[in-house]
Amino acid sequence: MATKNEWFRRTSWTTADHAEFMARLTRSRTSFHKAQYLRIQALHLAQDANPPLHTQAIELLDLLLREYPDSSQLAAAHQQRAQCLAALGRGSDALDEFRRALEAERAHPGIRGYAYLEFAELVLALGRKDLFREALSVVTERESIEPFPIAQYRKAAAAAFLCEELVLNSEARAHALDALAAAAKTESPFRYHRRLGVVTVTDSEVQARLWRLAGMSA
Repeated sequence: MATKNEWFRRTSWTTADHAEFMARLTRSRTSFHKAQYLRIQALHLAQDANPPLHTQAIELLDLLLREYPDSSQLAAAHQQRAQCLAALGRGSDALDEFRRALEAERAHPGIRGYAYLEFAELVLALGRKDLFREALSVVTERESIEPFPIAQYRKAAAAAFLCEELVLNSEARAHALDALAAAAKTESPFRYHRRLGVVTVTDSEVQARLWRLAGMSA
């Protein structure tokens, strides 16, 4: 029997797990709580189960979107669903789902995630040349400034590579310099969590490409 805090954080999904989860979900008080529990459980199945249970996570997210579409949970639910679809090799479906996450964010500007970054990175990973300009617009038109160096790095690197593909050479260089600067940061802006969100691991090929675009030697 799962404890009070574990029942929506399971990393297994047996018939008994499913039955107990649904029974507890039914007893939850509000649509908001039901949506939150569904999303959190889906996250644990996708990220912590071994092997990841992406299909089961999608089923929970579909239930959230169909029955309990609380506005505070929609953007994250679509983003998680996109991640699962991408993990299952359904790239085009994942891109559409990231777009839905961005639509939900626009409808509720106070809720911001990293769907825009993941959309651009997936477009690059899939080599979707037909979407390079759309992805560049998505990643560069983000109004808010990312506080964490890791997000700054991902944003600038994606923009640099998209600009390179679109032969926007001066823009590619500027974004590459921004990415390298973000990677070099050793502290976040948070006083009591100076190491939170700094870049700790980089891909050597990505770094080499950024250095080349920046016109500098590593």
